[in-house]
Amino acid sequence: MKKLTYIINLLFFISISVYGQKIQDLEYLLDREWKYDPSGIESVVEDLYVKILTEVEKKGNKKEGKELKSNKKEILLSIKELASNARFKFNSDYTLNTEVNGDVTEEKWTYNGNSKTISYVNSKTNEINTRTIKKLTETEFVFVNQDGQEIAFIPASPRQPFDPLVLKEDLKIYRNIIETAHSGMYLYTSKEVFDSIFKKANEKLPTLKNAREFYNLITGIHTKINCGHSSFYTSGDIFSEVKNNATKAFFPFKVKFLKDTLVVAQDYEKLKKGTQILSINGNTIKKITTETFKLLSSDGYNTTFKYRQLEDDFSTNYFLAFGPQEKFTIAYLHDSDKESCTVKLPGIPKSELENTVTESHYEKPYYLEYVDDNTALLTVNTFSTETRKNQKKFFGFLKNAFSEINKKGIKNLILDIRENTGGDDGNDMELASYLIDTHFKENKYRKLNTIDNVPPYPQYLLPQWYDMMELDADSKPEAIQKTMKKMVKEEMIKGDDGAYYWREDKVIHRDPAKNKFKGNVFVLTSGRVFSGGGLFSALVRDKSNAIFIGEETGGGYYRHTGSIPLFYNLPNSKLIFSIFIVINEQDVDKKLFPEGSGTVPQYKVYQTIEEFIEGKDAVIEKTKQLIKEVK
Repeated sequence: MKKLTYIINLLFFISISVYGQKIQDLEYLLDREWKYDPSGIESVVEDLYVKILTEVEKKGNKKEGKELKSNKKEILLSIKELASNARFKFNSDYTLNTEVNGDVTEEKWTYNGNSKTISYVNSKTNEINTRTIKKLTETEFVFVNQDGQEIAFIPASPRQPFDPLVLKEDLKIYRNIIETAHSGMYLYTSKEVFDSIFKKANEKLPTLKNAREFYNLITGIHTKINCGHSSFYTSGDIFSEVKNNATKAFFPFKVKFLKDTLVVAQDYEKLKKGTQILSINGNTIKKITTETFKLLSSDGYNTTFKYRQLEDDFSTNYFLAFGPQEKFTIAYLHDSDKESCTVKLPGIPKSELENTVTESHYEKPYYLEYVDDNTALLTVNTFSTETRKNQKKFFGFLKNAFSEINKKGIKNLILDIRENTGGDDGNDMELASYLIDTHFKENKYRKLNTIDNVPPYPQYLLPQWYDMMELDADSKPEAIQKTMKKMVKEEMIKGDDGAYYWREDKVIHRDPAKNKFKGNVFVLTSGRVFSGGGLFSALVRDKSNAIFIGEETGGGYYRHTGSIPLFYNLPNSKLIFSIFIVINEQDVDKKLFPEGSGTVPQYKVYQTIEEFIEGKDAVIEKTKQLIKEVK
């Protein structure tokens, strides 16, 4: 769900600008930046939430409406954070720049001195909105909206110019956080290497020119942890180089990686779907992946997960690595003669970025169908159920599906999990119990290195984290750490090495299910398979005779770091990042792959350009071929 998009769009509804000459009534308003008055922010937030929900319900989107209601606390916190940081500048050219979460829009308004009202045309609905100015002084601006609600603003603090030396504190705080809390920090990169990385980062810090460069610096360190659950997010002022929402600065269309070949995902201008891209503004595809991969997290040394992340939001990732580009010179192979050609295309503004992002790859979470009388196709796109009721529904679906499959005498089962990025504990294990014919458990162990001073710097944790953990955000750091320590001790025991391990009675175990499938199993995987999807793949690859076809999974075969999440907002840069701090050593016995690998299929299959253009599923076709061979 595009929660932030709804929030930002609705915040823009209050944007206003001025036509005509400067009016004496507005002398305090113009050429200044304003923000919501904190004392009235709660009512603003609640009102925006209601508007978001109303808009979704008007569109008849029951699924999103249900999500909004069930996640109300989280949404309210997100709105509050965005609204609290929103800035509104009324310029002397009678325009208003509204900045929310780095997005800047510009609109115009008219002023009626007799009625003391301002009017503007809503850019989304073309409706005329009118606001009545109730109070305007040097320190306060209050208007009444069309619903009769008073909205109060106060002057925003002056912006500070970018100063990389101020960010030295963020780098220090960040380092202390990951060194204290991330149990898997040195799994793939040694302490000596990290020490060297941080030394070079501090030396480079004074040379940085903007927030995006600092993002790249610190994110480049974060990805060295090689933990797919630990990421930096597009936040803070990383889009500060982009003047406003109308500035053309981003790559204009969706792309797709076929293994390491980059192609056009859908027709755009003169470029047709499947056209192979050779370079962008002189950057080869190899250079593009090298630079963007530094900013994308994955488990171990895996790259298939990075390819999938890169293609899903290529425009933003290209911007982060190479900065804003007004125009794009694209070298490509012409369809007919395969000669290299070039085309020049204008970039797109930030307001159109949404059109280049792929957010969902499936409609149904899971379903069963039949290829023929001997072959069933079970698709499980996610292990996310969110509630006990939905988990029970998923378990019931599996029970009925495998009962039906066995009653029909099905000999071959194709299990498609290519879109499965994980979900809730236990769902992966439940599905695995229908494929594994021996007792098994989720992990050999779950390990937390320390509970001392965890979480570090609790004052910088996001409000959503406190809500998720059901903790009071106003508590003192010592109290939060004491509570966390108590929670950990209830679930874990201290080992001889001083680390803490999940109690065995807290580890999920499974016996083979009553309706376990006994025929030929073919599991379809991709680089998108991650977290619970990765764990499932590892267990089934290790403990069954299932044949895997497709790509190496994004989730690690031997382990991943997860379980306890921490979400931080650095105080100066306002960059948001996550770490998951418990090592999950998965219950696999066979040493099938090198350390740092995902689950590698017996048959690696990638679409050709021709198959992609024609919409042919190369992995399914290979699976059908293998089924014929085992008959």
